[in-house]
Amino acid sequence: MLSICIPTLNRPYYLYKAIYSIYTQKEHSLSFELCISNNNSDVDYSEVEKYIQDLSSKYGNINYVSQDSRLSIDEHMHYVINMSHGDYVYMLGDDDFFKNDAFIILSHLISDHVDFALVNSNWIDGQGRFISTAHREPIYLDNISKYEKYLYLYNKCTYGALLVKKSLFHDDDFIRLYTTSHAYCCFWISLLNNNEPKKIVFQNGKPVVNLRAAEKNYNLVNVIFNDVHLLFTKLIDSIEDEEGKYYINEAYKRYKKRNSSVRFLCGLQKKGVVISQINYSDDTNNSFYFKIKKLLSYTIFKLLTLSKVVNV
Repeated sequence: MLSICIPTLNRPYYLYKAIYSIYTQKEHSLSFELCISNNNSDVDYSEVEKYIQDLSSKYGNINYVSQDSRLSIDEHMHYVINMSHGDYVYMLGDDDFFKNDAFIILSHLISDHVDFALVNSNWIDGQGRFISTAHREPIYLDNISKYEKYLYLYNKCTYGALLVKKSLFHDDDFIRLYTTSHAYCCFWISLLNNNEPKKIVFQNGKPVVNLRAAEKNYNLVNVIFNDVHLLFTKLIDSIEDEEGKYYINEAYKRYKKRNSSVRFLCGLQKKGVVISQINYSDDTNNSFYFKIKKLLSYTIFKLLTLSKVVNV
């Protein structure tokens, strides 16, 4: 059975769309349950809760919980995954939604006994309009080590596009990665520390899901420049052999290089981020080189704005 796990906060309209996409799939043979946790939202969920109740009465495969108090991002994702009873977990964002033949594709992946699959996806905007494909080139993982697969996939493991064997999640690993905003990636600890062969795949082909680039319920800059920094540190400490530590460290270097690129920093400013807000809490990463890149990106972004090449 597949467990679709959705943590939700303050987005009842998007959640309705996500649930609708699940129960209006093309004909399929996939056995599934839906697990939803409402993280003590501030907005009215009564309409979507009525929809959930009606579906639950009809299908009997929905588990909906409303939290009494607000959990952290990592605690909430941990909670909703622990609600599941399936052999596989699909982590779906409350603002994302499946393509109408997604369950056919997911059935094939499960039948193929994958341990972890990153599925193909599209980026859409807040109104559901297509932006771009999430992965513009096919990703081939044949004949490479599990560590090399991690290096290919580490920055593509978006919540909303992950199919994972439930047995790869362990409470102690999840808790170890708390405060990183990506504790759900704890399945990598199981994959990389296990000496038995594991089937790690990327689903090339038709997109399975639409990922929504909508306004987030968290501080984007803090996640990018602090939480993920801590994620890499904790992952390196959690991996048992030196080869694994090496590859995670290589991924970390690539991540920091991307974050200091002028293009990436300009993109953050286009999203409304003030350049002075962009800093690592660990001051050793706020190098002179990084400060120069920030200044350069600020200058370029202002010039593009003045020349109306970029609209803000």
